[in-house]
Amino acid sequence: LQVEDTLFRIPKHHLVGKSEAFATMLSLPQGGNEPEGFSDDKPIQLAGIKKIDFERLLQIIYPIDTTQQPELSINGWISVLALSNIWRMTAVRKTAIQRLTNSLSQISPVERILLGRKYSVAPWVSSGYEELASRTEVVSFEDAERIGVEDTLFRVPKQHLVGKSEAFDSMLSLPQGGSEPEGITDDRPIRLAGIKKIDFERLLQVLHPIDTTKQPELSVNGWVSVLALSSLWRMTVRKTAIERLTSSLSEISPADRIVLGRKYSVEQWISSGCEELATRVEVVSLEEGERVGLSTALRLGHIRESNFMDGNQQQTQGSYYCSHCGYYRCGCSGNNLSRPPFNSHVVKEKVGRLFEAELKDVEAEGAGFE
Repeated sequence: LQVEDTLFRIPKHHLVGKSEAFATMLSLPQGGNEPEGFSDDKPIQLAGIKKIDFERLLQIIYPIDTTQQPELSINGWISVLALSNIWRMTAVRKTAIQRLTNSLSQISPVERILLGRKYSVAPWVSSGYEELASRTEVVSFEDAERIGVEDTLFRVPKQHLVGKSEAFDSMLSLPQGGSEPEGITDDRPIRLAGIKKIDFERLLQVLHPIDTTKQPELSVNGWVSVLALSSLWRMTVRKTAIERLTSSLSEISPADRIVLGRKYSVEQWISSGCEELATRVEVVSLEEGERVGLSTALRLGHIRESNFMDGNQQQTQGSYYCSHCGYYRCGCSGNNLSRPPFNSHVVKEKVGRLFEAELKDVEAEGAGFE
């Protein structure tokens, strides 16, 4: 047998009796021609097989010491399982599964799931999911990508969902006829189609915190995830997410504020984003214009242009405004008075007027969540 660039001379009976695949490969062809595998000149070439894996398999089917079972590492037994699975070596496969099952504690839960799927060993898949669902630390993003977000099971106490969302109240209620509802056992989970695992993990950090004595510290993206799902499922925690994000608006670009405010019905964020885009020194970029929409970009451009005209008129009249608060001759800056081209208070009024219809609609939509 040739594996990679190495020839292996193995007594025929060590292969034929353990695998139908090898029994077929080593059978005599019709016509009396010399078959492959009977001389070094015509070896059976095992394409795609790694030498290290084949050597590990040989330690089991052709051991040097026949009085005891060879001691292989976990990776060694995985090699044996892989090749015995390919060549349908039933007895060898069974041995490999038994040895690996005895060492499951040394295999990460994610690896158990992946190996169980690959080699059709259901108990390994269950074991991996059970450990992931019961341990305190969350599954890393990398591990989630490996096992697939749609394949992650979460065990969440019912009280952390019921009462906080009409959607979950309905999903977790008993169906008519007395049949078992979804969400009670691992065999019948509630499948949250279209939901990203990372978003659901962030929501659980708020609904089901490890430390119940304090509010979890999430990033801006974390609170956006909480807002997205709490809006989708009409959860009361939506209000908390909005409050936390509102306190961090300085970390969110003005264009993002407008986009998020429209998406999740938060009127204040739209106003804030429009006001900053209309008052800052830099003009609205093409990318920002595409994100907020042509109509919004044009209205913001109109506000900026009118502010320039107002500023020129005020400069002609000799008016000066405080660079700190924007009010005319407030005195809070002492001698640090200058004429900014944009007055924030005037801009706020113009944004409210030009975006009045949209802001009223968004405000009404937001009130519908309360």
